[in-house]
Amino acid sequence: MTRERKHRLERQLSVATLVGGLLVAIYWTVYFTNAVPVGQEDSLASAYEAAFPVADALLAILLFAASRALYAGRRTGSFFLVAAAAACLYLGFLDLTFYTRAGVYWPLTTAGAVELFVNACCIGGGAAALRLGWQLWGAT
Repeated sequence: MTRERKHRLERQLSVATLVGGLLVAIYWTVYFTNAVPVGQEDSLASAYEAAFPVADALLAILLFAASRALYAGRRTGSFFLVAAAAACLYLGFLDLTFYTRAGVYWPLTTAGAVELFVNACCIGGGAAALRLGWQLWGAT
């Protein structure tokens, strides 16, 4: 990988991880302020979601750390990106498994479609970030 391509990739990933961290923070702000009901109407889903704030806070911290380090071109950027990607994959598959077993995806409702979209973003984004993080790691 050329130096210019690496620098461009780091900047793009810096923006993507910043946006990801902000989305996690926005979700929990909306959840805790009850600005929009996000799973609180179903007691099972509400109990399940209540288990995630600490794990999602760790994910957000990793995403913000990756963003800052990638933007600065520091070697730790790829490490934080890989760590965030692994956390994102784990949380995405955990969510997908729970909501599949709970029957949220069939028959598909608006809430189920939103949850499925979020899971797809976590799993797809996590897999892509893992690949790119390893690629950057090897380029340093």
